[in-house]
Amino acid sequence: MKKDFANEMKEWTTKVEIKNEKQCRAIALTLFSKIVKRTPVGNPSLWKSGKAPKGYVGGRARGNWWVNYGPGPEAKVTWRVENGQIKGGNILGKNDTEAQAHVMGQLNAFNLANRIWLSNGLPYISRLEYDSWSTQAPNGMVRVSLSEIGAIVKES
Repeated sequence: MKKDFANEMKEWTTKVEIKNEKQCRAIALTLFSKIVKRTPVGNPSLWKSGKAPKGYVGGRARGNWWVNYGPGPEAKVTWRVENGQIKGGNILGKNDTEAQAHVMGQLNAFNLANRIWLSNGLPYISRLEYDSWSTQAPNGMVRVSLSEIGAIVKES
């Protein structure tokens, strides 16, 4: 059966769109993973006091990243500690495997009509990003990762 030009163009366009969606997913996954991994986790040994308050569990900033297809949540995440375990909240960044799995799960729904947002609603995330509030990430997490976007795109 002979294909007509319109059908050939439609097939080619579909292939290009699928390839572009895969490439966008790969770029977003790499970028978002870098941001999450660079987000500091409280380390009392680096603090002036050298000790954490009773019941302190680090990782709230890293664990509060959200992937969305529109502006992210404005509300703060509520956390509580029960028997030494964090309960509640969006604990996607407690370890890098969980963070990457969450990001990948969200990115599976991506198509070229979407805009992907990575957000963190914690009140001190701006201080971590812009005010050198952590010796672990003195230049922020997002800006440093975004400065590498050219290399990320070339790798994909």
